[in-house]
Amino acid sequence: MPSSDVPKPSWISFKHIDKIVHLGMYFFLTFILIFDTIRAGTVYTRSKVLLFSALFALLYGVFIEIFQGVFTASRSADGFDAVFNTLGITLAVTLIILIKIFK
Repeated sequence: MPSSDVPKPSWISFKHIDKIVHLGMYFFLTFILIFDTIRAGTVYTRSKVLLFSALFALLYGVFIEIFQGVFTASRSADGFDAVFNTLGITLAVTLIILIKIFK
């Protein structure tokens, strides 16, 4: 669906709300990847779980942006989306480290 066809709620007046949405989506994606890997009782070390989860989320976000630009006519790749994806990933990893979810 072209982004111009997505209805915009009248209560949202923030110009770049989509960047905040990108940050939030990738924060939760990364947090869930890390948390579920831990909950599953993985044999991987803490640093590997953090690294692989963050790397997976980062590559996923980059590929989505590239595919939008290459394979769709109504959407385009946006480098700032990738930046905010990365910020969300970084915040999730930082939060996991700070709350010491690992034993």
